[in-house]
Amino acid sequence: MKLFLRSILIVLIALTLTGCVSSLKNIKESLGVEETKAIMPPRSGPIELPSHAKLAIAGLIQHMRHKPLAGITFDPAGTHLIREGFDYDGFDLIHTDIAKYHVVKETLDTSTQILGGFLHFIDGSARRTVVAFEVGYRRWKKVDKPPLILRSVVSTVLPQFPAIATFYVPAESFEYREGGKPKTFVEYLDHAMKYGIEMRATGEDIAKHNKELKLSTWDRMKKSFSEGDPGKEYELVVLTFCFDRLGENSKLNLKLSGISDYSAITSYSPFELDFDGWRIVALSGTARLFSPAKSFNIEVSFNPDPSTQLRTEKIASYSSLKFYPEDAPKAPDRVTAEGANQNMSNTTRTEASTQTAASGTISRGARLLDVKKFDDAVLVQSRLKALGYYNSTVDGAFGANSKKALKAWASANVGLEIDILTIDIQKKLFEGTGL
Repeated sequence: MKLFLRSILIVLIALTLTGCVSSLKNIKESLGVEETKAIMPPRSGPIELPSHAKLAIAGLIQHMRHKPLAGITFDPAGTHLIREGFDYDGFDLIHTDIAKYHVVKETLDTSTQILGGFLHFIDGSARRTVVAFEVGYRRWKKVDKPPLILRSVVSTVLPQFPAIATFYVPAESFEYREGGKPKTFVEYLDHAMKYGIEMRATGEDIAKHNKELKLSTWDRMKKSFSEGDPGKEYELVVLTFCFDRLGENSKLNLKLSGISDYSAITSYSPFELDFDGWRIVALSGTARLFSPAKSFNIEVSFNPDPSTQLRTEKIASYSSLKFYPEDAPKAPDRVTAEGANQNMSNTTRTEASTQTAASGTISRGARLLDVKKFDDAVLVQSRLKALGYYNSTVDGAFGANSKKALKAWASANVGLEIDILTIDIQKKLFEGTGL
């Protein structure tokens, strides 16, 4: 028993630290369906779980990791829908939502409980996934032994607005890559971050751009004719990374639009890579960048599952021109905290990414984030962490470390010694992120 207790200690600590909260009012019976299409409900007050319930969750998580806990048994006569080969290696459990917990049967010696909710995972490359789970287990009242798992169901929750990042990468960079062609999602991401073409305007570009804006239309035309086309032709691979895990039926697509001159793109070929549900969609071909006369856009559209008749929606658009902050295109408004969190297109990688940013409700200040809410706190913590000001765990609890990080950022960037999120601070903090 001592060996068993030691083996589960780490998992129990993780469960305790991430917290268990209730969020079930409208959760459907889809928790018992293998391919759930559940949309994450809002979080509410905490449910205190007994130790045997925590043991059941710990056993389930380790079973998902393909590393069963000693003493935790899954009833061979029961129904267990945990069949995928993915083992969550390298992914940390950052939060546990408890949606339901109740006793369904009780005798003098045993009781049978149903426990359900959501597990939130993230890895070092900002890949995320949310898993819906339901566990039925039996515990013994008079005997000191672990619970018996009678029934278990696990299914990935499909994101409604996945987090994405797009890079324009010279094709030749793949030819001289040490170790050959990238083989994993992380290797492709590291390569794109290292070799991606910088699409954001530099300080020198912005100064020149602002100077040109003061010229008359005629003077600008004369200047353009005298200097010629500033664009440059590239053999490109355009890579769009999706940091949320998608389902088999999910559709993530790239489309060319707004082509001012079809010689801007002389050829292109689309392709897609799938790494256990984390997708990279891409185009390869010859394209001209930074040319006002021969510009184009790349649109990203997403449908969680067309079989459910959900609408395909454009979630981002990237230009072939340099990005100037004041020219940021409008992103679709997100009306909920969950939607804003799911649309975190460039929160965790905004400083390293070479993508063209968009602006949304948060960066425009159309709504003020409430750091007392889990989703909004995660958003602010993630942004501060990406900027190097927050070094603790992104846990949705906006405490002393989070306030200290916000105060340090505000002092360095807006000249205010303040640890409160105001509209102006929020707009500056999320500037250029697309949120």
